[in-house]
This record gives sequence, C-alpha cells and structure tokens, in this order.
Amino acid sequence: MNLQRYLDLRNWNVFAKIFGISFVSVLICLSAVYFLLIPLYEKQLLNERKQAAKHLVDVAVSILERHDKQVRQGLKPIFEAQREALQDMKMLRYGENDYFWVHNLDLRMVMHPTRPELDNQNLKNYQDPTGKRIFAEMNKVVLMEGGGFVSYQWPRPNNTIPISKLSYVQLFNPWGWVVGTGIYIEDVQASSTTMRRNVAGSALLLSVLILAYSIYAAKRINRPLKEAMQFASRLANSDSENDVAELGTSDETRHLLAAMQNLVLDIKEARDAADSANRAKSEFLANMSHEIRTPMNGVIGMTGLLLDTELTLEQREYTEIIKKSGENLLGLIQDVLDFSKIEARKLDLEILDFDLRVTLEDTAEILSVRAADSELELICQIDPTVPSFLKGDPGRISQIIMNLAGNAIKFTHTGEVVISASLVTEDETHATIRFAVSDTGIGIPPERLEAIFNPFTQADGSTTRKYGGTGLGLTICKQLTELMNGEIGVESTEGKGSTFWFTGCFEKQTVSDRQLIEVHADISGTRILVVDDNATNRKLLTTLLNSWGCPNEIAGDGETALTCMYKANEEGEPFRIALIDQQMPGIDGQQLGQRIKADPDLKSTIMVMITSMGQRGDAANLQRIGFDGYLTKPVRMSQLFECLSIVLGRSVLQKSDTSGIVTRHTVAEAGKRSSRILLAEDNAINQKVAQSILNKLGYKADIVSNGQEAVRALELIHYDLVLMDCLMPYMDGYEATVMIREPLSKVINHAVPIIAMTGNAMKGDREKCLKTGMDDYLAKPVRKEELAGMLQKWLPESRPGSTASASNPCKIAGYQLLTLFDEADLLERMDHDYHFIKSILKDALIEIPKHIEILRRLGADGNNVTMYKQAHVLKGLASIISSATLRDTAQYIESASKNGDIDSAMDMLSALEQQTLLIRTAIEGSRVWNELEDS
Repeated sequence: MNLQRYLDLRNWNVFAKIFGISFVSVLICLSAVYFLLIPLYEKQLLNERKQAAKHLVDVAVSILERHDKQVRQGLKPIFEAQREALQDMKMLRYGENDYFWVHNLDLRMVMHPTRPELDNQNLKNYQDPTGKRIFAEMNKVVLMEGGGFVSYQWPRPNNTIPISKLSYVQLFNPWGWVVGTGIYIEDVQASSTTMRRNVAGSALLLSVLILAYSIYAAKRINRPLKEAMQFASRLANSDSENDVAELGTSDETRHLLAAMQNLVLDIKEARDAADSANRAKSEFLANMSHEIRTPMNGVIGMTGLLLDTELTLEQREYTEIIKKSGENLLGLIQDVLDFSKIEARKLDLEILDFDLRVTLEDTAEILSVRAADSELELICQIDPTVPSFLKGDPGRISQIIMNLAGNAIKFTHTGEVVISASLVTEDETHATIRFAVSDTGIGIPPERLEAIFNPFTQADGSTTRKYGGTGLGLTICKQLTELMNGEIGVESTEGKGSTFWFTGCFEKQTVSDRQLIEVHADISGTRILVVDDNATNRKLLTTLLNSWGCPNEIAGDGETALTCMYKANEEGEPFRIALIDQQMPGIDGQQLGQRIKADPDLKSTIMVMITSMGQRGDAANLQRIGFDGYLTKPVRMSQLFECLSIVLGRSVLQKSDTSGIVTRHTVAEAGKRSSRILLAEDNAINQKVAQSILNKLGYKADIVSNGQEAVRALELIHYDLVLMDCLMPYMDGYEATVMIREPLSKVINHAVPIIAMTGNAMKGDREKCLKTGMDDYLAKPVRKEELAGMLQKWLPESRPGSTASASNPCKIAGYQLLTLFDEADLLERMDHDYHFIKSILKDALIEIPKHIEILRRLGADGNNVTMYKQAHVLKGLASIISSATLRDTAQYIESASKNGDIDSAMDMLSALEQQTLLIRTAIEGSRVWNELEDS
C-alpha cells in the first residue's frame, strides 16, 4: 500500500469514526426524546385533561344539586327547577368544543347543546360509526360505578366527521339524570405532534452540523499526520543531512513520532507472529530433548554397571570412552533443553528455603574432582557477612556455578580457580549477593567480551573444536540470573585469566524458619501408612520403618489408603504420617493428598510425597496442596529418616504451615548445619591446613583473617565454636575474645567456646589464653588427632556421624548400605568368584533366620552359655558375608549373654530380625546377585 492510498484511507476512517460516533450519540438522544419523553408527556397531558373533565362534571352536578335543594325546600316545583337547571348548564361553556349534555336512565336525551335534534329522542339503539351503543354504555358505567369514562366516535360542533372522544359521565340520582362532558383526543395529541415535528427538525439540523464537523475534524486531524508521514517517507528514502536537520527544527516532530509508533506496532505484530512460530519450534525441541535424554541415561547407567565387571584393558578403555561420550552428549542435550525452555519462555525457578553456604560448598566438592584431575587449586571463599539462610532455587545457583567454574577449569591449564560470594546490599527482608568465579586461564579477547553471552557463541572459532561445548552455557546462566533479578558480567585479560560474576536478589528466611529446620523428633512408635502401587517399593519402605520401630500398614492405591485411614480413625489409632507415591492407578498422589486435606477427620495427617517423576516446581505445588515433605526416588535411608524426623518435629511445634516443605535440600542442610565453626587465622597456609583437617573430620568452617572480622561474623551468625589464632593484624585473638565475652557487645552468643590455636607454646601462654576468656588451647602445628579430640570435647552433641552408642545398635536411626552389605569387600575377599559368592549368600539368607530362632529359644530357656556360643557363630557368619551391622548386633548379644544379661540380649533380637530384612533387600539389590540371576 503506497503512502497516498494509506492517507486517503485514513482520512475516510477518521471521518467515518467521528461522524459515526457523533451521529449515533445524537440519534440515541433524539430517539429517547421522541419515543420515550414525548409519549410520557402526552400521557401526562391526557391525565390532566381527564381530571379537568371530571372536575367540570362535578361543577355541573353541583348546579343540579342546588336546584334540587330548592325543590325539596318547596321554593319551586320540580319541572321549573329542572328547566332552570338545564338553562344554566347550556350557558356553562368552558371551551370552543366543550359542553355538557344530559340524558336519563330511560335512555332519552334531556338536553344536548350541539345536537338539539336528539332532545327527547330514544337513545337506546343510538350507535357511533364503530357500532358502539354510546348512551347505553354510559348508563351501564354510571349504574355500576356511579361515574366513569367512556370512549367513542363523535363529531366536533358544527362538523359531521366523527373523531375519537373520551367523555366523563356521572349519575344525578334525585332526578335519574346522567350528566357528561367530553375531551377530543385530537386536541390532546396536537401538542405532542408539534413537539415531534420540532424534534425531527432539530435532528435534521444536527445531522447537517455533524457531517460538516466530521469533514472538518478529519482533515484537521490528518493534516499533521499526512505531513509527518510524507516527511518520514522522504527521510527513509534519503541520505540527505538536510532531512535530518529538519527533524530537529520541525514543529511537527511529535506527529512524526506518533507515525513511527504506528509503524513499530505493525512491526511488533510481525514479530509476535514470528515468536509464536519460534515458540512452537522450541516446544517441539524441548519434547525431543526429553525423548533423547531417556535412552542416554540408560546408556550411561549400563556402561557404569559394565565398568564394575571384570573387563580386559581394551574393553575397559572402550567402555570408558562410551561412558564419557554419553555424559558429554547428555550435558549437551541438557543445555539444548534449557535453551529451548528459554525460547519457549518456560525456564523457571523454585522458591525453597536453603543454606547458601551448604549449596556453594557442596558444588565446590563436586568440582574439586575435576580440578584435581587438571592439577588446579580450587578455592571456595564465602564472606562472613553473607547471610546463609535464604529463599530461592539452590539447584539453579549450583547450575550457574557449575557452568562458570566448569568453564574456568576447562580453560585453565595452571594455577587456581576461586569461587567467591560477597554481600552487595541487605535490608530486613532481602539480600543481594554477588558470586564470582575467577581463574588464571587463557582469558578472553576484548573484542569478544560483548558477545560472550550470546547463544552458540564462544571466544573464537577454534574453541569448540579444541575444548568442546555448545556455546549455550553462558546464555542459560544469563537467563537464570535475570530470573533471580540480577545481572551477569565478565572481566578478563587475555593470557592472564577471567572473572565471571553474577548477582541475585534473595528473600531472607525468618528466625523462626531457621529454628524449625533444626527441629528433629523421635519417630519410633509413629504410626505410618505406606501408599504405593509397586510391591518392591512397599517392601523396602516397610522394612525401613520396621527397623526404626514405626508401626505401619500398606495400601496399593488411593482408595485402599482412604479405607485404611478411616478404619484406623474408628479404631482410635490414626496414622500420624502417610508416605504417598505420585504415579498410581485411579487416584494419583496429588489427588489423594487433596482428598485427605479436604476431610476434617484426616486433614491432620502429615503427608510426604515420594515420587520418581519429580519436576521443577513440584515442591511449591505440593506445599499448596498440604504436603509436608517431598522426596524423589530412589530414596536414601538416611534421607527418608531425616525427612520423617523433621516433619514430625515441625508438627509437634504446630508451625509446619510457615516453615516450607521438607525436600532433599532441607534434609541435606539440616545435617550439615549441626556444627558451625569459625576459624580466625591470618596466615593463608595455616587456613588451608586447618580447613583440610576439619573437612577430613567431617566439619565445615568459615574463615576470617583477623579478630575484627571474627567479631563481625559472630554478630551475624550463631557459631558453635571458634578456633582463634592469637596473633593477627588489626585486632589479635586476645582482644577479639575480650570483645566477644563483653555482654554489651553485639555478638549473638557471648558464651561460644573459643579454642586458642597459637604458635606460642611457652610456659604461661596457655594461662594467658584462659585468662582472657578462651576455653581451651591448642599449640601449633595442629595435629588431626588433637583437633578431633578438642572438637569432641567441646561439641559432644554435634559430632558428625554420631547417632547412638555403638553398644546399642537398635537405637541407630538409619543404616548405611555399606554397613548392611559391603559388596566390594566381599568380592575382594572372595577373589571375584561370583558363583561361589552367590552360593554363600543364598546359604546365609537361609541360615541367619534359623540362628535367630535358636537364640530366641535359648533366651526363653535362660541358657546364656549356649546363647553366647550361638551369637558367636552368628557373628562369624555376618563377617563372612561382609555385614558390619549384623556383626555388631551379634557382638552385642554375645557380650550381653556372656555377662549373664539375658534380658538385654533378648531385647536385641527384634532389631536383629529387622536388620536381616534390610540385609536381604541390600543383597537382592546387589550387582553380584542380579548379574547371576540374569544369566
């Protein structure tokens, strides 16, 4: 469409809109007057005339009453009175066409001023042109009601053409006369007819005015638009600087911008159409990525199993190549999947309670293996001022760090990679954190920095061939950062290294949130319902629950589960917790959860979802439904135990609604938060040594470089123990200790245990440390055994791995798979003879229950000597099949029976039976058992 045609069309459109809107508005108003207001006026006028006619008849009747009174008083005879009365009524004229007439009940005309020929005539059959018997109708009205209106056709005076008339008649009883007067409807309509003509004339005049105004307005509106469009057209087709100069001086610049806006809208429509097609393509790509990833998982998993078998060197090399290639391909597919989600606008975040320090430290642990393989130093530094307890998506944060640090390791040949986190801004509810990954690698050329975050872009064309990758990782990181309301950037010097950084804004957890996460309850004796359609899953869960002393029942589907719950309520023993699978026939897990929460008798049940179909966003949806926990299969025993312990603890406090759903992140962080250690040390080497020892002992520590930083950290975070160097810059350990112990300082815990770590080992140094307020003393160089003893001394309740006394295994919350059945140890001892090993395992699974039954019978008989020997045999059998758990329990029974404590030994038999079920499950799920089974 050319410009002139566009402008002509727009002129017509503007004119049509102005005229149409104006005309319709006026038409609506005039129609309301014509068809609504005028009829109302006409009706009101008629009512007024009717009231006037009735009043006039009343006047006429009053004349008759006056003459009748004279008759009754004997002043004149009746015939004279009637004659005079008729004469008075003839003279009573109140309008050009208005008069009174009188006829009697015998239907004879007494007097009619305009039709004297009717006087004394019989009116019984007198009809109007429509056939209506007028006077008979009038008599009927007055006899029934005493008076009323009658409509008929009657000519005007001095005229012979009948027209519509409405008369009011009233009976004068003393003389039997009917008096009446009428209204010509035409007279009433005359006023409204005049008004209608005036309205029609006004409508015609307004239409002409609207037409003229519309033509004028259309031209007035389109004139500057026409000029702007012509100018824009010249500018688009001209390189002349004069046109550009005109843009700055023209008064019509704003009209040009309006035209440009219209053009932009047209472009936007085209872009939206293209985006729609692009999203359809991306959704298809996302679906295909899932379909490809499924068989790839199978390839990687089976090659992993294959690598655990006996292979020749050549076969092992080929298999490792397959596995490595599969893992690389799976990584590429995952990048493509995330990128397709970006294009389809479906990349999203979960909002979970998490510990930032745990997330970063766990990510660093995963990367440490790759860094070690590349002979690089990997360092994770978290500023003490950074708040730990936040709300966000720890998985996405880890994904960004993994991508940035993975690239740093890939492109760094010597030196180090440093992961750091620092605080940018903070208020009462939110904190903005800056994350950075620095390396000493190859760097990025300056001209490539701007494009580095574009999709399918790398530093140069040879990067993909040399290092691999899709070029999508940084694009995905950029999108994820923007979802966190942050930004991402890079600083790099070619040949010296790069620093990739990103920020994120996170909501801070409340104090109550943090305390609830730490609450654990004793789950023994808790009645639990297991809902799963898979028999193997039911068996595994019930075995674990039995081992923890939890009474339980099973249900294979949702309907059965509801039946079990109703029955348990009726029996007065309701289920406290329900473990629910998601994928079940009929009612799925979410639907079952909704029905439980909707039932007043069942809604107090704690619900934990256990599913193999976990998707991002499920946790938030399940929390809305009312689930308290959410774990994905395969579930680790310790993970399930921790989850049950936490949700039960929250339920006891009756604050689960505000603490967030328990996930694997919650469970992982709960265990790692048990002991928080602050290390104050200014020497970098000493920092690394101390941190390494602590890590090997299973502890995590935050590091500061002087006493001032230590005090600041203790003001922000509740630490369980401080390892304090004595001689540090700015503020030494002695001064810091004094400030920590000062009750007026801002330190959260003034009584936190402080252990001095100093190179001063002279006489009196220990006393000086204790005098300043420190609790204990370690001389440098610190040895692992001494530090472990010190931690055990000052952190007795939070030692890693401390669950229960080794002398009483039945109190152990959960068993590690390795202690139940150490397959690797058994293979090593039996020289990988699979057939021989399986025969031993089969025999053991038959013999162990027999030994337990013998022990029970001996204990009942009080035969502790034979019981001691039988337990010793069982302990040997447990050692043969590499079951440390069974061996320790048998050892306990052996010791107890040897000492004559048969009651304690008998108490352990139920634990022994539960452990046997767990061991059977572990053995039947092992590789050595299943490989021979398949063959």
